[in-house]
Amino acid sequence: MVAVHGAFGSDSAPLQDAATTHKRVVVDAAGVTFADSSVLSVLLNFHHGHHLCLARPACRLLRVLELTGADRVLDVRASVDDAVTP
Repeated sequence: MVAVHGAFGSDSAPLQDAATTHKRVVVDAAGVTFADSSVLSVLLNFHHGHHLCLARPACRLLRVLELTGADRVLDVRASVDDAVTP
């Protein structure tokens, strides 16, 4: 699992690192305070090659996901427990 806090930027290194040892990557996004189009790009690009689950997205991130329709493409879960259960 990767936990994100503060501004979620365009650095996908933590996701890539997690993907080297795990087939399913869960991102705990409850601590995200800023999200923009670069975040969407990172998440969607990573999603195309890996099993990504976004857990507990903070309100700002969830709003960006909903406005762009990315919430219908990405696997978004309300809790971490829900996200780690296949």
